[in-house]
Amino acid sequence: METKMQAGLLESRLSVEDYETLQSLFLGDGEEALSLSRTEFIEQAWSAVGRGSREEYGLLFDSVQGERKVDWEGVTSFLLLELSEKEENERVVYLWFFKVVYLRDSGRYLSVSKGGTLAAWAEEELALLQIHRLRNDSVRPKDLWVTAVVVLHDVHKVAVSYTSKEVCFYDLLSKQPFNCQYKLQGLKCTPLCLDYWSHPTDPSQAVLAIGDTGGKVSAICFRSPQISLFERLSQVVETESADIVKWRELVQGRHSCCYTLTHHAHGPVWVRRVRFLGSLDAFVSCSTSPQSSMVIGWREREGVDMRVLRLWDVASQLCIQRIAGVFPKTQEECHTVLFLHEEHSRLFFSFNSLLFVLEVKKEEGRRVTSHENPVTCVLYNSLFRQVVSSDTGSSVICWLVDTGQKVKHFHRCHGDSEISTMALDGTQTRLFTAGTDGVVKIWDFNGHCHHRLNAGRDQAVAISQVLVLKRTVLVMGWERMLTVFRLHSFSQFFVQPSEWKGGVHHHDDILCAAFLPPQTLVTGSYDGELTVWNNATENALRKLHPDPERERRKAQTGENPTYSLSNGSGEEPESTEAITRLFFLPGRMGAATAGGADLVSCGISGLVRFWNTIRSSLVAEFTAHKDSGSIVMTVSACGQFLVTADMQGRLKTWNIQEFCLQPNNQVTNDAPDLLGSLHPHLDCVTHLELCLHGDRLLLLSSSSDCSVALSYMPGVTVGVFGQVCVFIDPNEIA
Repeated sequence: METKMQAGLLESRLSVEDYETLQSLFLGDGEEALSLSRTEFIEQAWSAVGRGSREEYGLLFDSVQGERKVDWEGVTSFLLLELSEKEENERVVYLWFFKVVYLRDSGRYLSVSKGGTLAAWAEEELALLQIHRLRNDSVRPKDLWVTAVVVLHDVHKVAVSYTSKEVCFYDLLSKQPFNCQYKLQGLKCTPLCLDYWSHPTDPSQAVLAIGDTGGKVSAICFRSPQISLFERLSQVVETESADIVKWRELVQGRHSCCYTLTHHAHGPVWVRRVRFLGSLDAFVSCSTSPQSSMVIGWREREGVDMRVLRLWDVASQLCIQRIAGVFPKTQEECHTVLFLHEEHSRLFFSFNSLLFVLEVKKEEGRRVTSHENPVTCVLYNSLFRQVVSSDTGSSVICWLVDTGQKVKHFHRCHGDSEISTMALDGTQTRLFTAGTDGVVKIWDFNGHCHHRLNAGRDQAVAISQVLVLKRTVLVMGWERMLTVFRLHSFSQFFVQPSEWKGGVHHHDDILCAAFLPPQTLVTGSYDGELTVWNNATENALRKLHPDPERERRKAQTGENPTYSLSNGSGEEPESTEAITRLFFLPGRMGAATAGGADLVSCGISGLVRFWNTIRSSLVAEFTAHKDSGSIVMTVSACGQFLVTADMQGRLKTWNIQEFCLQPNNQVTNDAPDLLGSLHPHLDCVTHLELCLHGDRLLLLSSSSDCSVALSYMPGVTVGVFGQVCVFIDPNEIA
């Protein structure tokens, strides 16, 4: 006898002789067919065949479509159907892809077959990167049939329609590849075509258009797609199963984040293609019927007077100016003629029997701004090829690098608290924002907050930097010890800080840090002191001071190492040694061993210092900006360029490729070669970022003047994000 744990299904292991034995159980003395109950079938079959277990014969009985008893005809029908489906599923089938879409953010192509096989392809070589089988629990895999697919670029999702009268929404940023997040069910007809449109500047406007076999064009108009397409069924942060959304619920208005529109202009004819034109606020659809081969449908706005004059930029197709209130209200049909006299900068237009003249005037002193509030940080997301900026109004905005256009805007990320700094994780799919409320939040680029880190321990603190490492997240800016969050504690939404094993080794607040793989961490404090740590053990290894002799004298006399009261006013002045930025110099390991510089810092006094972290020595220092107070800086990934910026909005680019490579007995006070300077801002520069976009090295700068500027290296300003222009020629970007 075989045991219960025998591998393989029982019906696959039985031989022809075994099936003949089974058949004999259902034959009576007169060759008449018998029916057996569950107990009779299990005992007689197990005893007669001698293969398998009682549990397996019980499962076989339960699988046969019978109520209380089964006969031989029912058993054979089940076996034929089961084995034929198994053979069909195991048969190799060559799949033909019927739809190819382009993923703008990742630069990949996505192809989908009718059977639901999805493949990702590289943009340049069209190399196959990944194959995934779409899953839909509503139907069996063999019955899965895809009718249309469309990419929701602004929310990083893919919508797929099936012959099962469903539309599934798959998340492109989930941990599991193409995880089904929403499932729209209850459609009366099979959807045949899909189209998605999102407003280029207003993230609260998006439309998914659906054409079906009943000749109907339907649309789902989303009010806040970057927050949620539909109402969630639960408040769980991560869910494994898809949220079921019924079409009837959408029509009834039970989902506040969206509403539906529908027309039946095609009659009973299948809708083959559908498009939503945002500029016309209309739907264009086509069918094979000669009476309704193409239909343009729009929503009648009853009671709304749309007598508005708009000025458009033809190149960018954006509305530059909107003029309302110049047309009188009237019940009669409107007739308008326009004439622009460019030489005299006047616009003549008629409105029925009235004639109007508008004069074009240039606004003096108008300045382009990127945010409504001072900008605190700017980052470059290499995965989505977008710029991310934050401001004191607790807003985060995503921009297109090539055009400077706003693509996403997340409001009130920290409520009424300012966002002081930001950071990206290694995958570029998670954004860390730090607020003056003492909280660090972790977001995806759909605007969903995954975790809330209690860095300030329920107190409002000034966070100056968030350093995201492989296994930890370090937060600093308001105390003498690092605040650490370990990734193993990220199983909950609210995350509490862990203990930093190294303890306190600074005399003043830690303001910044830099990390060099595999385990070297350097922190800089308000009093100008640097501490080198082993990040694995969290032990302090050594300290660096700009003036070691002075530090020794302070230690001997007990003098306060933080301040020097020299103004005689009785006030405690700001430290002139405070370090605001720290960067390791790429590719300098060999130079550091020989005595050259491998670390650069800048701070309050406008000084830039080069350090050797192995020998704990200062190699060089120079004044990058005179009489400008605090400065910030950044270093290129290749280690060639150093960019500094001051409180007056001025930027300088330095060539440091050969600077301080060799050891010197004395501290060098000579500055590296100045490659260029520019003045893109009117106020304090708060953050700098160097990024490689295509084959072009670009400089991003944020400022308290509410602007984010883009410049070419070594120093040509291209423009300000938010202005109406094309920043970069696409032909220049690989």
